[in-house]
Amino acid sequence: MTTGQKQMIGDKESRQMIEFASQWALYGGGSSDDIFVKFGVSSKVFFQRLSWMIESGGTVDPDERRTLRELCDKRMRG
Repeated sequence: MTTGQKQMIGDKESRQMIEFASQWALYGGGSSDDIFVKFGVSSKVFFQRLSWMIESGGTVDPDERRTLRELCDKRMRG
């Protein structure tokens, strides 16, 4: 794990990414355009980071973690 990844957990952007994905989970996780405009990264990078965050612990409850993990898997495959 890099220093940058360690700092990512708990910071404002991480919370925003988790909130965004949670809000849009029922609709496929948000469009690639919305992700780029809000976070400045491609949807592939967004879901890779999100996956890392939810697997690294943090404050995501088990049900939300499962939902987000499934979303990440789906978006990173497709």
